[in-house]
Amino acid sequence: MIQKASIAKSPCGPGGLLRCAVKQRTSQSKARLDLGVAEDATRRLGILAVMTAVTVVGMAVLQHALQPEVAAAQVGPLFRLTALFLVLISIGLAVLQHSKLLEPQRLLDLGQVFQVVGALSIGIIESSLPWPDSPIRGSTGAAAWIALCILVIPNRPWKNITAALSGKLPEEPKPARKI
Repeated sequence: MIQKASIAKSPCGPGGLLRCAVKQRTSQSKARLDLGVAEDATRRLGILAVMTAVTVVGMAVLQHALQPEVAAAQVGPLFRLTALFLVLISIGLAVLQHSKLLEPQRLLDLGQVFQVVGALSIGIIESSLPWPDSPIRGSTGAAAWIALCILVIPNRPWKNITAALSGKLPEEPKPARKI
């Protein structure tokens, strides 16, 4: 009884924040995000895309100026092409969001592809740096990227899990730490 009363008082209804809208025209219904939730998420996705492009360029410039050992790796074509690719994909996604050429759910699905491409690009950028002889400390930026994308781009749970695993599994394994 208490559970029913709390659901009735919830402003989001029984579906919570990610309530689903069901197509009623077909006999086979496909659960999708509510239009309002999807539109808010596409707005956040556009902001994330712009921030990604700015961050990639800013980090490349800062690292080039502040870390001479990283500057040597940034001269290589692998680093430059991957960074350029990530910037162009980010700008393209931001333009798509701003122009509203795609419906919100399709843009969120494209955001999942952006999540995978971003994680792979971050992994390639990190792997293009020379390996030090000292132990490697810290974590990969791809893990933080995946966590951020899961928070910003809501979607069906199976899509989030698939995108997260697709972005993280192909990453090159790091060498074992010296003890």
